[in-house]
Amino acid sequence: NVVGECAELEVVLSLLSERVDKAVPFELFQDRLKNHVLKNYDKAEDVICLVVDLQDPEADFENKYAPADLNEDKSRTTTKLKMWEMKAKLFLTRQETLHE
Repeated sequence: NVVGECAELEVVLSLLSERVDKAVPFELFQDRLKNHVLKNYDKAEDVICLVVDLQDPEADFENKYAPADLNEDKSRTTTKLKMWEMKAKLFLTRQETLHE
């Protein structure tokens, strides 16, 4: 009776040649894993492409989530600069967490 590392998924990913009670088709495993990630992880949208589309979440992360650059002319107020710095710090923390 193999349970798997995350028992609440109630599935085990196995080879076709293995006889496992909770073995399911990959698509069902993928769907349950997606639901588990969405339910249990902060910023699940950062990694959901890995589960659903089998794509590297870091590949396009910067293009999607990096704060836009400030315009040189009118946007350089102290408040806007501080807000941009805070967004940049949050982005870098989020990117570092994803990389781990």
